[in-house]
Amino acid sequence: MKKLIIISLVALAGCSQKVGSGELDLGSLSEDITYHSQTESTQTAGSFNYVKMELKVDGTFTQSEAEWTSPAVGKKCTLTGTWTVPVTDPSSEVGNELVLNVTHVNGGALGTPVEKRYELKELTADTLKVVYTAGADEVDMTNVNYVTYPEYSSVATGSFTDDTFCNR
Repeated sequence: MKKLIIISLVALAGCSQKVGSGELDLGSLSEDITYHSQTESTQTAGSFNYVKMELKVDGTFTQSEAEWTSPAVGKKCTLTGTWTVPVTDPSSEVGNELVLNVTHVNGGALGTPVEKRYELKELTADTLKVVYTAGADEVDMTNVNYVTYPEYSSVATGSFTDDTFCNR
């Protein structure tokens, strides 16, 4: 089954495409990839936001986010489920989308899975750029192999409060 999924992904994504809005290079996604980003709040000094998205070749994902004001005070949120990037009709007004089928929030199963559609600006082995909701800022994440965030690495996320803020 795993080989079939990988072969299907490679066959489907054998080349880079630019359809609708955004750039896709699904051919470069031949292994599990984790992207992340950290930003400092412009509203509260010393407040940070961190987001991590793990996309696996088996079609599953984990999206984790944290917001904190000190190394031990903050909130966190995790979504898990399955993901896909549907092929977009070139004549469609809808651009590329990263479609998430969320089955768990903070480890708890949802009674009914929830579909989330993020506008997909870029998806390559190096970069994932999405817009969570219409009118929101673009979230620009980089492969974890290329950048680290010492502020996030030093926080004690185990003491953070579970929250559902990432379940937009």
